[in-house]
Amino acid sequence: MGVTVVFQWELVDGQTHQQAIQELHGRINNTGAVQEGKFYYESKFYQASDSSTTRGKTFSKDFYTLKTSEYPVTVFARVDDSTKDKNSCIQCDSPMESLLIKLREFFTPKRTFEIRGTRFKLADFWIRPGIVTSSGSNKCVTVEIEYTPSYFADDCWPLFSELGSYILNRPIDEKPPT
Repeated sequence: MGVTVVFQWELVDGQTHQQAIQELHGRINNTGAVQEGKFYYESKFYQASDSSTTRGKTFSKDFYTLKTSEYPVTVFARVDDSTKDKNSCIQCDSPMESLLIKLREFFTPKRTFEIRGTRFKLADFWIRPGIVTSSGSNKCVTVEIEYTPSYFADDCWPLFSELGSYILNRPIDEKPPT
């Protein structure tokens, strides 16, 4: 794991998601990157069955899970604490599924998103373009870029900016996202 940023690909008028992926593969291949297999992500949104009220404010703690082929036995989860500055993140191995079954009466699964695609390796970078689907329909195209040697986005952002602007064919912000 290093610094990872996900960008959304802007579809050109009339362009299908599959055409966008083919264009991205061409641009990524032009950088000298090599295909290194497939990747898969599955994210589920769970909504609290009820909400609690404290001091006149309503709180509901929804949460999200993420499974990935990059870390097949690990499930990542984020609890939305209704406060923008305070979200709890956890990661655990396979028992998370059995925990979710036990929590069924408190949380209802609402939406599932999947991303599938081909991953590419370019020196210390992993590049993962994929199509986001939900309920069997394509929603958008994303490009995930991971730089493995660094854990600090500010330190490697010029590299992201250069590679990302070439692959996405548009300028990248001068500062990393928060």
